[in-house]
Amino acid sequence: MVDEGGEYRYLMVNGKNQGGINLHTGESAYRYTDGMIGLAQMYVKEPRQVLVIGLGAGLIGRVL
Repeated sequence: MVDEGGEYRYLMVNGKNQGGINLHTGESAYRYTDGMIGLAQMYVKEPRQVLVIGLGAGLIGRVL
């Protein structure tokens, strides 16, 4: 975990960034994650169950 100025926190694995979160809003630090969530919600508006392969920082599963 890398904390950047108390605003963002990033998950690093073997020197590679796996995801990040805005600590103030709880939202992803990346537009890619927002896009993946939006794409999923185009198919099912309110899913009751979600299978996420490759958890990364865990933001997609938490939001869905």
